[in-house]
Amino acid sequence: MSRLPFVLRVAVGAVALAAEKGQEIATGAASAPITLGSKSAQAFIRVQQDLAELAVRGDATLETLFPPKAEEQPAWATFDDDEDLDVDLPAPPTAPFGTVRPATEKAADTAQSPEQPEETAPSGTGRYALYSSPAPTPGDSGPDTADLDLPDAVRRIDYPELTLAQLRGRLTSLSHDDLAALLAFEREHKARAPFLTMLENRLNR
Repeated sequence: MSRLPFVLRVAVGAVALAAEKGQEIATGAASAPITLGSKSAQAFIRVQQDLAELAVRGDATLETLFPPKAEEQPAWATFDDDEDLDVDLPAPPTAPFGTVRPATEKAADTAQSPEQPEETAPSGTGRYALYSSPAPTPGDSGPDTADLDLPDAVRRIDYPELTLAQLRGRLTSLSHDDLAALLAFEREHKARAPFLTMLENRLNR
């Protein structure tokens, strides 16, 4: 134990206590804004909750005092859950000569099944000859090239079916007489200028 006078020891203890209190005050002052903000937010939330509870209780009280009427639906409003109502429509009146069909049905029947002419003129006679006569087929235009009496050179290389490039590739295997026969055949039938020029140039070499 210190041997200092009692009064002095009390004074030193008071100073130490004051210093500790001062530190606590300083620490509390530093954290005061945070604490105050947190408490304010909690109080605001609590007030909102209280107001919401009061509003719900007020709605319940009003519904008890004034029960709501059945919801009225406008005549033009429709919803998915509305049930389809079966409406009995009156049957259309029956005409004295049978059931009258709407004009739209008659038009549809006419469009689907056009009426046939009552009288059909004989094919190939009169003013119907131009429309009723069968159109000539490509085979009726004249005898086919295959039916002609073709020269041997034309049949051997199937000349009517050759293209210009194919004919150029076969020129080296053709004789002078073959070239002359092909040139005469081309002049008498198709008379294609590129083929005539190629055959004449080859023949004149």
